Amino acid sequence: MLLPFVGSSCVVPLEPSFSDPASNYPPYIISANPVQTSVLSLANEPSSVSQIMVQVGDQNVDDSLYVRWLLDYPEASNGTESKIALEAILPPTGQAERHPIRYTPSCTDDHLSEQPIHRISMVVADRPYALPEALPQDKKWSTAKTPGFILESSWVLLTGCKNQQQGTH
Repeated sequence: MLLPFVGSSCVVPLEPSFSDPASNYPPYIISANPVQTSVLSLANEPSSVSQIMVQVGDQNVDDSLYVRWLLDYPEASNGTESKIALEAILPPTGQAERHPIRYTPSCTDDHLSEQPIHRISMVVADRPYALPEALPQDKKWSTAKTPGFILESSWVLLTGCKNQQQGTH
């Protein structure tokens, strides 16, 4: 006589598969000319030029880098208004080292006030910037969307700028 085969079975789960998400690394400065925190001079003459050149890198070679050049940021207590002087996006290159970023401050192009001292800041983010309306005044132009990183650097600019507004003599 044949007896039916009765047994119990057990489901053995496969080993879980863990894969680490790609790590996000902050952008970094490779070189700067002049070096960060340098004091630059700018006279109110067309021939007076103080160019800043910075080379940045990011280990995440597929990240775009979002660059902002800011003037008098965060706002100074002397009433000088902060402003974005220049924005750029450095596209991915497949390499950590990116193309140099250049900025040339100008009394007329940047509408610098007659204050003799200005702060120039370069902010580099590895994500688009957050909307400024939802941020405190001192972070409105230098905050990346989560989970981004920010790199900040600054220089001091001494000027002899005269008010260039129309109607002013």
